Amino acid sequence: MRLPFARRRRYPAALGRVPEQATFFVTSRANSSLPLQPAATQQAEYGRVTSARITVPVARLLDVIDVGSLRRPIVLKLDVQGAGLDVLRVAESSLFAVDMIYCEGSYAELYNGQSLVGEIAAYLQVQGYSLRGVYNQTASKEFGPLQADFLFMLNRVTP
Repeated sequence: MRLPFARRRRYPAALGRVPEQATFFVTSRANSSLPLQPAATQQAEYGRVTSARITVPVARLLDVIDVGSLRRPIVLKLDVQGAGLDVLRVAESSLFAVDMIYCEGSYAELYNGQSLVGEIAAYLQVQGYSLRGVYNQTASKEFGPLQADFLFMLNRVTP
């Protein structure tokens, strides 16, 4: 599923819990690099291993984007390689303004210490969101379902 975006911006920082400089594990596939080291499942299934380490700036989502200044509907798209729950927790005070959250989630640990989709779904349910769709699921013969993209929508109370 490709969501239409009127405007896209890129920011030269990773998202995390606190502003800092963080070590990123660069893997043999650059779009799988983040501050969590690839787990055995990732290595076995995709053959990705750490090829280098780099230092990158980390910012909190709310320090980068003023959610209150955005036009509705607001779609938050997260593809942060296992750090989705951390990003959402930091943005919790603004989630009421986000209409949809489209995020990657894993069923199996692909990065050491990552949050799994069950934890993300439970957290978002408490925040007033419902799971509305699952897209782009990947699976393997050895490990079964591995990851997918999930669409959560904010439950609106109508008067």
